[in-house]
Amino acid sequence: MPEAVHALFQQRIAGDDALLRLAGLRFAQMGVAAEVYADTPDQLEYVLRFVPAVVFLEYAAGLDLGWFTQLSEQLQDAERVSFCIDVGHVGIKQAGARFWLRHPGLGLGHLTTGDDRLPDLVADVQDAVGGALPDVLDVVRSIGRIGKPLHLHLHDGHPLVPGLHDHFSFLMRLPIPFAYQGRQSLSTMYGPAGLAAIVSAASEASPTRAVSFTLEVHQVEGRLPLADAAWLFRHWRDTANAERMNYWLSVLSDNAMLMSQELQ
Repeated sequence: MPEAVHALFQQRIAGDDALLRLAGLRFAQMGVAAEVYADTPDQLEYVLRFVPAVVFLEYAAGLDLGWFTQLSEQLQDAERVSFCIDVGHVGIKQAGARFWLRHPGLGLGHLTTGDDRLPDLVADVQDAVGGALPDVLDVVRSIGRIGKPLHLHLHDGHPLVPGLHDHFSFLMRLPIPFAYQGRQSLSTMYGPAGLAAIVSAASEASPTRAVSFTLEVHQVEGRLPLADAAWLFRHWRDTANAERMNYWLSVLSDNAMLMSQELQ
């Protein structure tokens, strides 16, 4: 898989350094590069020694897409500044804005899957959610045409998820307590086909092909036997957290396989 594909490299579960060694093993098996986050000034100072000399200005939740595109054009001549598009943030904002136009005063964030109003509103909810992908593709193409390196944070989600609406796998659906279009679940903003469209648009939009990606998937919960990595945890009496970490890494691996198929 090309080195342009990254994934979050974090110790997301309580435990010792064996969890990071497990992550190192799984990343080597996936063939993807690591993106790390710093939680303290000391960690930041350490990590900055390893980052490239390009700063990526990331689209964050709440920003106007037109403003962000204009800013990217204004910074076109800044040699060490380029741009990062978080597809989850873009999608959630745009879905909410589209739903608000149809239902003024009612935000998507005010609904839940258990809301009594949802069966009557679900078609409009999914119409708003389905519009996220075209908006993402538009901003990717607009910024890609500037000709600077482009980085994308990739993750899926749905505005009806409580709490943090995104940072989910592209291989999920949202369960609901009633049937809609023959299923008791809702499609998310992108899914595998949406991921393929985003990767393709980003690759085609940049004339220099200077595009990179980070799979920013971290909202997963489950356990997976350690199998070939059990030797890393011989000193652990209870391997529950190691199995939780292993499950998260397996979800990253599944999404990385989707990326690999599209990039090849």
